[in-house]
Amino acid sequence: MRQLKNVLRLKRESHHSHQRIAEMLGLSKGAVTKYIKLAAAAAAGLSSWSQIQDMDETALHNRLLATPVRSSDFATPDYAKLHQELGRKGMTLMLLWQEHAEQHPGQAIHSCSQFCENYRRFAKKLKRSMRQVYRADEKLFIDYAGPTVALADGSRAHIFVSALGAFYRRLCTRMDKPSANTAVAHKLARMVYFMLTRGEEFVDQGQQRYEEQQHARSVAALKRRALALGFGVTIVSC
Repeated sequence: MRQLKNVLRLKRESHHSHQRIAEMLGLSKGAVTKYIKLAAAAAAGLSSWSQIQDMDETALHNRLLATPVRSSDFATPDYAKLHQELGRKGMTLMLLWQEHAEQHPGQAIHSCSQFCENYRRFAKKLKRSMRQVYRADEKLFIDYAGPTVALADGSRAHIFVSALGAFYRRLCTRMDKPSANTAVAHKLARMVYFMLTRGEEFVDQGQQRYEEQQHARSVAALKRRALALGFGVTIVSC
């Protein structure tokens, strides 16, 4: 600290090299270079030796080396409000970031990626609630897929999505899970297509009806296999 002013004097007034100043003051060449670069970066009021010579060592040290205490230059969004806004249909973090930028013109804001990362850190600290316990196929959860879609007659329609749990598990007995996921997605797409193009309504017949259909298909398959082997099948009620 006590050599800072001497380093600048020998450089600005005597114009010595960094190596020579280091040898004269018993400092490393890196320390000399650091002090001179700091003075050059703080050019306002420190561009010449005449502006430095009247400053004492403490004032010069605070000017060049002290860490300034200041608040963040970035506009900080209300992450709690953002969390609520994300519950709206069609709302995304990208749209929220764009709104945040429009609300702070001329002010520094985080990039979109940093904005999203800051929100995710906030969301991880929230307490989770709304615990739901239910048996498989006991309930069917349906939700909007997003904005409405245009139909051929100019009207618009909502698309709902759901999960075909029993159908998915039956497929998993015959194929791997990624293939089962694809098959369920195709089935849902066909259901939506027929509802939109033919005006057919989807009627959920319930788990019992589905199991009865699966039982009938299993029996029919056994009859075909038995017939191919030259046997017959008789259904006996228990």
